[in-house]
Amino acid sequence: MLRIEFVNLSNGSETQKQRLCAATWIDLPIFNVSKNGEKLFRQLLQARGLSSNAIDRFISNWSSLLRTHIAGLTLLAGYLKRIHQQPYYLLNLEQPQIFMANYLEDAISQKCSDNSVKNQRCALAELLKYMGYPEQQIHSDLVKQLMRKNRMRLRYNRLRETDLGRTIAATLVMVFTVAGLSELHRAVLLSTSEDEYVIQTTILKSPQRIAEFKICKIPDDRICPLRWFKSWFADREPDIPNKAQELWRISHAERYIQADDLSKAIRAVLSSAGISKTFSVTSISAASI
Repeated sequence: MLRIEFVNLSNGSETQKQRLCAATWIDLPIFNVSKNGEKLFRQLLQARGLSSNAIDRFISNWSSLLRTHIAGLTLLAGYLKRIHQQPYYLLNLEQPQIFMANYLEDAISQKCSDNSVKNQRCALAELLKYMGYPEQQIHSDLVKQLMRKNRMRLRYNRLRETDLGRTIAATLVMVFTVAGLSELHRAVLLSTSEDEYVIQTTILKSPQRIAEFKICKIPDDRICPLRWFKSWFADREPDIPNKAQELWRISHAERYIQADDLSKAIRAVLSSAGISKTFSVTSISAASI
């Protein structure tokens, strides 16, 4: 029963699943409805003198970012139409930073999400760069100030997502390795491979000893502890020391996370998944034995 509930838990974390499940652009239906964005890109770069082959290579090199850039350029094409301008208007911008600021302000006033506004900025910046506009004008202080609140909200949401990923990873590691919470809290990362991570910890109960726990793949990706652990671990800031009580830190600015804090976070996740409060954190491990 407990593991079925965890399936529901993973279903509830759509952002994490999107990060973990990288899709190729040819499978995405948005590509079929974003021809205006690609057309705009091709028109402007061809007007600058680039060959069709060179443009094809630019687009193919976008790889996983293709969907984002094409979608952003499609919104840009729509904006040009709303302000009654042809695509070639972008060829001779005296102050591209002013155009970008007005474009992004329009996106904000249209109630676009923070992620959408960010993606629109990135797509436009990429286009202007390829068209030969100076970096200083593309990445101007004016646009940075306009995007300030957007960046702050995105950073806050990113930290929340990383914190949630950490909690889910810790919970699943407890379930599948049968490690206790205090043992998990003291653990260090001993080794990593494609199919297995190994953590090492100290068992304080008599007899005291060093123990190793393997975080392995399981067939169900939705509740695979290794997959969740890898995902949140990749989002941590680099160069956090690999020593006891440091493993579960997200950033250098974050204080040591205490075992009680990790326990409360796990309880909150279990509660949001609909699991009864009668389940204690330690009962998670016991239920999986």
